[in-house]
Amino acid sequence: MMRRFGLVLLALALVAGLLAGCGGGSKPAGGTKMKIALVLPGSINDAGWNAAAYKGLMKMKDNGTADVAFSEKVAQADIETALRDYAAKGYQLVFGHGFEFGDPVKKVAPDFPKTYFICINGGVNGANFASMRFANWETDYILGVLAAKMTKSNKLGAVGAHQISSIVRPIEAFKAGAKSVNPNIKVSATYIGSWEDVNKAKEAALALIDSGCDFIHVNADAAAHGAYEACKSRNVLCIGNTNDQNHLAPTVMITSSLRNVDRMFELAVDMVKNNKFEGKVFLYGLKDNAVGWASFHDLDSKVSKEVKDLMEKTKKDIIDGKIQVPVLDKPTPE
Repeated sequence: MMRRFGLVLLALALVAGLLAGCGGGSKPAGGTKMKIALVLPGSINDAGWNAAAYKGLMKMKDNGTADVAFSEKVAQADIETALRDYAAKGYQLVFGHGFEFGDPVKKVAPDFPKTYFICINGGVNGANFASMRFANWETDYILGVLAAKMTKSNKLGAVGAHQISSIVRPIEAFKAGAKSVNPNIKVSATYIGSWEDVNKAKEAALALIDSGCDFIHVNADAAAHGAYEACKSRNVLCIGNTNDQNHLAPTVMITSSLRNVDRMFELAVDMVKNNKFEGKVFLYGLKDNAVGWASFHDLDSKVSKEVKDLMEKTKKDIIDGKIQVPVLDKPTPE
């Protein structure tokens, strides 16, 4: 009798082990601490795109939401392996931080049906994977209004990393916002073809400044540091990106266009923990507090109350649908 009872227990243990090991992590019950992993294309010290995601991940760790892990500076060829490794180790939610994670996520996710994958700024979706995108062009439209109200030369500049939709859209919205204030204003954009080349970004910004631009919009991750150096050297106002980057150029950075990655992570965790995951391409903007702009810091006195009020009114009009911000994937003529 005891021998038969022991065999039954052994069989149950084997079945439980097989179920636990099938397809990666198990779906978390409400209230339990999750295992969350983040795979980054760049350095957590870039003060921009990757740093914002790392900050959001650490916030979840610090507030007790999850046990976390991350990999930084993961090359395109290694993304699939990194995703697979985390899923195989039982991580219930894995974030790929960038559009370039789309195809690897789409390939890996079906092999790990008990793991959820989120591609930030991607365009893929399926049974256990989704994409979350920032409508950051809404903010940049408003910052175009700010720049157009503050420029003295009526010439604005923009430095972007690559001519891809996630960079072109906010820059084109910046142009549209500026032209909503002054249809005759000139907005010139330069795409340097790199996320990392500080010198190229500096040269591009200097060329724009030499052409008469007195306000520079920057969206270039680590390379952006070069553009900020150029602005500091010529005492030209600039706009930071993703994080509040005022500390990088406090004398000239009027504000930063924020992408609140921590908010995006919160929304994803809520979906999984509450068993409401949807394999969709989500778009979050001003009304979701997923985007916005940073404080003016020590430059606050340079921004008049009239301009601040106009920015807030424009924000409300965008949220209410009174202003339709153009979403353009290709640059328009200057």
